[in-house]
Order: sequence, then structure tokens, then C-alpha cells
Amino acid sequence: MPLEIERKFLVINDSWRNRAPGARFSQGYLTNTGVTVRVRRAGSRAYLTVKGPQRGICRSEFEYAIPVDEAEEMLRSSTTPTSRLRARTGSARSLPRSLLQKLGARRRAQGLA
Repeated sequence: MPLEIERKFLVINDSWRNRAPGARFSQGYLTNTGVTVRVRRAGSRAYLTVKGPQRGICRSEFEYAIPVDEAEEMLRSSTTPTSRLRARTGSARSLPRSLLQKLGARRRAQGLA
């Protein structure tokens, strides 16, 4: 079963944005009650994603390519449609280490974890 592992990073400043290419996408949630169903369109591709309930930092995630016209119809029925430009960094490892602080490390330092 495919798993999504949620990893969050705090970025110290915005200097990385100039080096990260962007991609415009639209997305909307069809349901978000324990199981999340999201439709996303990115350029000439579209996906339907089903995410199971979160267990710690993991949850099951299934993503399926769907026809763009069907994605557009689903987006019209979404109660939370958004469209934005997302920076593509590949992964946190592709950014200079000096720009990132792992959220867990900061929370521990602040006595929150």
C-alpha cells in the first residue's frame, strides 16, 4: 500500500524562490472527513487522489491519472477550489541546508516536543 509520509520544514527566508521553477495547478477537495479525496489539474495532466486517515506522520495515499475534462468538471463541484503557482524544489534536499530547519528540531529546541 502506498504511504504518504508528511515531512514539514521551516524555511528561514525566501532566497530559494529565485532558483525554484514554478508550475501552475488547480485543485479542489471533494471530501475531507477522515478520508480525503482531492482532484488536481497540473497543465495537461489531472489526478484524483484518495488519502486515508492519518496515523502519526503517515497515511495511505492512492493517486490516479484521470482525463482533464473530468477533472475540470469535478473542480467545478468542489467547495474548496484553488489555483496557484507552486515552486518545484524536487525535495528539501535540493535546497541549501542553511535555508532549512526541520520542524521537529525547532520544536524540541523550544521545548514543544
